[in-house]
Amino acid sequence: MSTRTSSRAVVGRIAYLNTDPFFEGLALGPGQEVAVPPRELARLCREGQVDAGAIPVGELFRMDDRFEPLGQLGIACTGPVGSVLAFSRVPFERLDGAAVALAAESATSVRLLRLLLEQALGVRPAGYRRGGTEGAQAYLVIGDAALRQAFRGVPGFPHTMDLSEAWHRWQGMPFVFARWAVRRSLPEAVKAELAAALDRALERGLQNAAGIAARRAPEIGVPAAELEAYLHRMTLRLGPAEARGEAQFRRLIDQHGLADFDPQ
Repeated sequence: MSTRTSSRAVVGRIAYLNTDPFFEGLALGPGQEVAVPPRELARLCREGQVDAGAIPVGELFRMDDRFEPLGQLGIACTGPVGSVLAFSRVPFERLDGAAVALAAESATSVRLLRLLLEQALGVRPAGYRRGGTEGAQAYLVIGDAALRQAFRGVPGFPHTMDLSEAWHRWQGMPFVFARWAVRRSLPEAVKAELAAALDRALERGLQNAAGIAARRAPEIGVPAAELEAYLHRMTLRLGPAEARGEAQFRRLIDQHGLADFDPQ
């Protein structure tokens, strides 16, 4: 049975496992769903091509005038998340003067990694760049690729930082990676319809975490049991603790001038 919505909103879907529960049985009309990576989703929202989605909070902060929360839905974790990881050739405390490579798809975790390295650990890398690992001492990977690399191991990069875990050790709060938000200019009836449809779809998705994991396991290359455990680690309905963590992240990126940090 599908959760249907006649909403005219164009919805961005991040094609990672952690967003699948929101779309379990959610039927959108032709042209209403656009599947893109997180950073691209933020760009399409800014440019007016997408009206709603689980928007990376690092970019959502810059779109307060155009987007508002859609219910209390998002992607957060308290402690290790497993899908936002940095791998390093040397201990992270020894990355002074080193080059750090960043996932091309990431919009929020790039800011989080800088905070963790520079403010929590006191490390000053030589620079950050998007792209491959050639010449880099450490690199950031997110999403399904991070799950796969953690499961298989990364030769030459023996040191791993789970950014959600590191944030929790540092700040004692959950970390919110993305929050569902909708364009403010949409009719209120459309917003309400979409919020209700997403809420019903998520309920179905949470109940079918095992089925989602089994469906995605061959593609991701990680056993279904591990993927199911991963889905259960996520917090997809956000509460007061997540709101506090999100607000603290915003304060820190503003304090340290990272609001516009988006290297190429």
